[in-house]
Amino acid sequence: MSNHQSRTSTSCVILAGGTGKRLGGVDKGLIDIDGRPMIELLLRSVADFIDDVVISTNQNLGEYSNYGLVVKDDDTYGSTGPLAGICSAIPQCQHERILICCCDMPVLPGALIKALLDTPEETISVCSIDGRKQLLMVIHREMLGSLVSAVQGEDRSFMAWLRTQRAMEVPWEPSGHTLLNVNTQDDLDTLRRGLSSSP
Repeated sequence: MSNHQSRTSTSCVILAGGTGKRLGGVDKGLIDIDGRPMIELLLRSVADFIDDVVISTNQNLGEYSNYGLVVKDDDTYGSTGPLAGICSAIPQCQHERILICCCDMPVLPGALIKALLDTPEETISVCSIDGRKQLLMVIHREMLGSLVSAVQGEDRSFMAWLRTQRAMEVPWEPSGHTLLNVNTQDDLDTLRRGLSSSP
């Protein structure tokens, strides 16, 4: 983790609960990429910007515990998915400002993370690609109450909750394997090719 003192301390919630159905049901965060699990690529992307890591997952807890504090979904939410995972993880974060990202988008530009963090501290800042908001954003701990209300409501979609908030969009253009969301074998092949050709 970064020890840089000139910025606001930031926690990181990594969502690693996906089932990877289009990849044969594998745990995407633990897929081997050149001898290391995919989550290590993500941690390398964010390391200079964060101070603690909370990993939201309901599977392979022992393996993920090597990379941060592991939190299962709180059963009282009666739901799985990103919204329940985020609600369960936020209370375990050490800092007020929280970077949320997904283990299946493992290569993040440092300039983008910096741009997300270079916004007013209590503002939601969210990456958008081609006008579509991504599960890559910075939120504030005080939003937990609103998130819990959403997960206990009828529409338990995180993006539905986000539409009710005033969020600052940070548009970004993907390039090659950067900001690639790995969902299929073709995506995985693209990621491996991109990493092998990177300096």
